[in-house]
Amino acid sequence: MVSVTGQLDAPLLDMDAVKQDFWERKTIVLPSLARLHKPRGWKKYFTKKKDPVIVLQRLKSSDWEEIQTTHADRRLEIAKSQAKVKELHERLNKLETLSDEENKFLLYVNDLARPMLYSMLSAMSCEPKLTYEETMMVMEVLDDYDRNTLLAAINAMTSQKASAMKALHESRTKELNEIKQKMQVQI
Repeated sequence: MVSVTGQLDAPLLDMDAVKQDFWERKTIVLPSLARLHKPRGWKKYFTKKKDPVIVLQRLKSSDWEEIQTTHADRRLEIAKSQAKVKELHERLNKLETLSDEENKFLLYVNDLARPMLYSMLSAMSCEPKLTYEETMMVMEVLDDYDRNTLLAAINAMTSQKASAMKALHESRTKELNEIKQKMQVQI
């Protein structure tokens, strides 16, 4: 017969907390930094190599507003050049070659956006907590694959929040419209 003492007191899995944690935090593995973490001493023969990870959490609205105000001038300049960037991206999608001036312009816009991305990454990192300068150093040390993975995660976390907020707004406006229609029918 199987003994079950102690198991009845165990808490049940809280799926809402799991979903919230999944929504709020994302762990990203950075294998290109594994070369910097070598075990020392006699334990190096018995330990497995583990790739370093960084844990990102979604930006709170206050952090997001702070980044927006800090980089307002850069955002304005990027917004002004958005039409030309869109045109150049369409040409690149059609496999047309760009002139040197157009490539320099795209690099310039990319350089304008980089400090905003670094600020977002430093605000999003929770394990380890990185400062802006440390974020710049980490991004320079990463290889292209890890850098693109990290930037894609930042982009996904910010755009998912925006799409979720949009869906929430649409559902609430739909509810309000239904309530208004019910009130008009009653009058």
